[in-house]
This record gives sequence, structure tokens and C-alpha cells, in this order.
Amino acid sequence: MAKQDDSEKPSDVCGKRIRRGNPDAYWQMRYSVAGEDFDGPCLGSDGLPTRIRKVAEAYAHASWVEAKAQAKENARTKAGPMTVARAIAAWEQSEHRRNDHVANQCVTLRQHLTNLKLMDTRLVDLTLSNILELRKARAGDETGRRGQVLPGTVNFTMGTFRTILYHARDYHGAALSALPWKEIWGGKVMVENAAKDAPVRVLSAAEVDRAVRVLRPDYLTLLKFYLCVGLRRREALLRWTRFPVVGALDTYGWVDFEQNKIHVTAKRRKQRVIPMTAAVRRMLLAQRAHDPYYVWMFVAQQNQTRDGELIRVKGQRYPITYNGMDDVFEKMFRDAGIEAASIHTLRHTFVTWTLEATKDLVRTSKAAGHSNVATTAKYYIATTQADELATLEALAQYNAAEMAALADGNPESVNKVVNFADALSVSR
Repeated sequence: MAKQDDSEKPSDVCGKRIRRGNPDAYWQMRYSVAGEDFDGPCLGSDGLPTRIRKVAEAYAHASWVEAKAQAKENARTKAGPMTVARAIAAWEQSEHRRNDHVANQCVTLRQHLTNLKLMDTRLVDLTLSNILELRKARAGDETGRRGQVLPGTVNFTMGTFRTILYHARDYHGAALSALPWKEIWGGKVMVENAAKDAPVRVLSAAEVDRAVRVLRPDYLTLLKFYLCVGLRRREALLRWTRFPVVGALDTYGWVDFEQNKIHVTAKRRKQRVIPMTAAVRRMLLAQRAHDPYYVWMFVAQQNQTRDGELIRVKGQRYPITYNGMDDVFEKMFRDAGIEAASIHTLRHTFVTWTLEATKDLVRTSKAAGHSNVATTAKYYIATTQADELATLEALAQYNAAEMAALADGNPESVNKVVNFADALSVSR
């Protein structure tokens, strides 16, 4: 059932009072809704008993609601079926549209939907392949700074399209196609189709060595920290105290040297506590003298002014921002000649190295901060196929040695096989 817009009151849409009847005169109200006129009883007529007035008011409100619904139905019938183009136009004219940023997303949606020839498609005829094509087209857009839009921007655009479809359904009575919309917008279908059979990018030891050689000294500790802890970019924003700094984002984490822990705000604003290893503790202690508030600082290479005011002085340290981290490592990969890598590749590298070292999927998932061990298994198991092959080859050697020992019958040969089997089980 279409939702009714109760923001208007009957008194707001009443055009005028109309005198009817002769010689027994009485008053009625003429309502004007969406260009259509409807007559109903007068609200709160003077001289009427309270009971009759309440009945008149209730009847008038019911008439107004019915008139508004009828006006919407008439407008829908005149305009024809609800298409994608009409749904976007209705959303842009609605009071529910939040800000200009959403309006910019509508422009982007129009461009891609026009290229995909979906603007004249009825909402009831939209298919899952149409939604996935739209997402793929948005993800392929190019931007000036990174060369490709961020996944969060793609999600925001698709979220705007979802809101447009739901607005057409709830406020204009449009029917949507029978698709698993909750699963689609929840990300399950999107992720499974976009990331299927796509292994994560992991840095090799040679690539890490090249990156270290080209990176500035004031960023080296940050690179080592990423490879030792594997945080996401937002999670790596840290300060020394738990209490917020004036002007700082409320998503900053903080370092607790007393408890030997790092407190960060993970995805969906979930709080996560990470124990510090001895190596990580030494890294952070070395950063402590640089600033009393922020952990990660950089050295300005030149003076910088804004609107005629000096905001940075060459040689002084300033906090590394969220976008600044991305710029630093993007330049590092470019200077080192490392292709198809981003700041998130450092996290992939940490998780893969952890899994290869521990051979424990549950412990690796916990170290990565994944909410479900299935996420770790889906994206990182494929990167350790070499270990699986080495294990199978060792098992083949064990079987061959076992057969030879049994054929030989020598006790010393049998003991060697047993010792090798014990070592193999430990390595697993």
C-alpha cells in the first residue's frame, strides 16, 4: 500500500468555503489537491454540538485522505507506467531529497542509465543483470586523483538508486520487479558477482624492498606498521590519548601503552582492540616524541600558504590525514614501479603472510578483524596454494619412504620415517 503524505493538513489544502442549498443553506469546504477539486463538510462549524463537530472533522479528514489518494491515482494514470526516468524525476522534485551531493549522484545515474538504455525501462521490468551492469559501469568511472572511483563512492551511487526506487514504490505506488532487493542492496549479490574468482593482490618480498627504497624516511615507520598490524586506512588514524582532540575526527583510534593495546574504530563503527607486539611497541614509542596528540606525522618539504596565510612551514611536522595516507602510498607504488597496488594491498599482504605463517584460518581471521571466518577463507585461501602443493609433495615423499622402509625391514629406516611424519604433522 502506498504511504500517505501526512505533512499537509486538511486546512492547508482547503481552497474556500462554499454555500450550498436553498432555502436550507449549509456550508461545505472545497479541497484542491494536485489540481483536482473535491468537496467535503466544513471543519469545526460554529454552533454545532461537540459530538457532531467531531464527526464532521473525522469525515472531513477521511475525505481529504481519499481525495489525495484519488488525485495521485489520476496523476499516475495520466502519466503512464513508472519508468526509471520518471522515478528519478519524481525523486528530484521530492522534499525527501537530502542535499546537492545526492543531486550530483542523480546526474551520474542519468548518464550511465542512458548509456545502458535503461531510462525508458519500467521499474517492474528491471532485472538483476541491469543492476550489476549499472554498478560495473559506475565502478569503471575515472577520476582525476586516483584514476578510478572509490568503492565507497560506488556504494553511495547505488544507494541513491535504491532510494529512488523505494521512493517511487512508497510515494507513487510503483511496482518493483520480483528481485531479492534486500540481498542485492545488502551487498551479498554485489560482492559475489564482482569479486568471484578474483584473488587479492599481495606484495612480494622484492616489491616490499623496492617500496622501502623509494619511500621517504618519515613514512617508513608507517609502512612497517601497516605490514605488522594490517589495519584498514581509517583504522590506522591514531592519537596518543583516548579523549578527542579539538577538530579531530571521532573515528580516531588511540594507543594504550599501559595495557599494551591499540583501540581502533573498525567498519560500521565497531570497536576493536589489538594487542601490541614488541616490534609494534618499539615503532610507536619512536613516534611518541614527534607530537603530543597524533601518532603519525610527516615533515613538510616546503612552505605552504592558503588564502595568503602560511599553514605549513618547511621542516616542521604535521599530522598525516586520511587522504594524505592514500597519496603517500600511491606515490610510493608509482615510484617503485609496482602495478595494480593500493594502500589496501598492504592489508592483503599482512593477512596473507599471517595465514602462511600460522596455517590457522581462525587466528588469521581474528588478526585481520574479519567478522566471519568465511571472509578470510574466501579471499585468502587461494593465495596459499603453494603451501598446499608443498605439503602434498612432502606427503608423497613420506609415502615413498614408508614403502621403502617396509620393504627394507631395517628398524633404523622405520625410525627415520616416523621422525619425518612427526615433523610433517608439526609443520602443518
